[in-house]
Amino acid sequence: MNAPDQMRKIEENTMQKINENIMQKSVRVALLFAATLTCSAQVSTPPAGNFKFKSIDVPGAVSTDAEGINNLGQIAGSFRDSSGVTAGYVQDGDQIRKIQFPNATRTFGACINNSGTVGGNYFDASGALHGFTLENGAFSSVDFPGAALTELVDINDSGDLVGAYATPDFEFHGFIRDRNGFRSIDDPASTPPFRSTEAFGINNQQTIVGLFVDAKGNFHGYSLSRGVFRQIDVPGAVNTAPEGLNDRGDMTGIYFDLNNVQHGYVQRGDEFTTLDFPVGTETTLFQINSLGTIVGYWVDDAHHKHSFTATQQPVDGYENGSLPAVKTAPAQSCAPSDLRQRPEQLRNPKACN
Repeated sequence: MNAPDQMRKIEENTMQKINENIMQKSVRVALLFAATLTCSAQVSTPPAGNFKFKSIDVPGAVSTDAEGINNLGQIAGSFRDSSGVTAGYVQDGDQIRKIQFPNATRTFGACINNSGTVGGNYFDASGALHGFTLENGAFSSVDFPGAALTELVDINDSGDLVGAYATPDFEFHGFIRDRNGFRSIDDPASTPPFRSTEAFGINNQQTIVGLFVDAKGNFHGYSLSRGVFRQIDVPGAVNTAPEGLNDRGDMTGIYFDLNNVQHGYVQRGDEFTTLDFPVGTETTLFQINSLGTIVGYWVDDAHHKHSFTATQQPVDGYENGSLPAVKTAPAQSCAPSDLRQRPEQLRNPKACN
């Protein structure tokens, strides 16, 4: 079997498994929602904070997806232009630098550390997804050994990398690559038939955050520090996914409530704060730096992504005051074709877990 035929076979197997998972999960979520209606009055609601937003749109882009931010305020992400070309970028103040991995068909920026090393992902000519780093002008590919696809999501100041990879049978695992090489990350709480773990964030203390999928097909967050897993669930949420964290241990991510509405959230200690962009149909938060600046994106009615930074403002003299939620909106479910076109979206839990 030649390489194109192998890729087509892999895509067909992937789509079949994704379709089965979506159908099974839809039934489970409906049953879970029905079972929880009687006790919903007892479910606590995370407080909403007062945030100041600043929009980020690459000039001339149809969609902008900012995913990483360092303590200098430099941002890494990707954008799609009007001709359909997708490229990565780094923004430093008002300066925007385009990033394209050599000979790649599409390039996506995902993270940037305080020394300016960028991490991200690209598609090669055969349609395979790889991670990459860009350091001092030099690109390097990142591939978990033997994986069918690799997605790099975050990098710390030591150059440690985390992300997710799929085996040839399309089980998903998190990974870390540090000075000791590659190692898989699998939360023990992840159970069949949807055994899946993904790693999304790492700080300079080597604390890792991500998600795992339970036997019902719902996802939960976790933090991993010194070999110990700790489960993270936003109070009252059906699904929780931490996306990033800083050196103070503050985390950002998304959650779905009992009505399957997607929200962004910030976690400081045991306090969860809802963060929804004032307009658009959904909010996704990716990273928070040590100064507390958050980066993420919102989606407009035409399904185009627009990115933003958010900083929390004092409320009544307190940093984490409580205000009504800025906005809630119905979450958009993905279709199997979305993952075929953009498998790098496996970082987005709503993208067909």
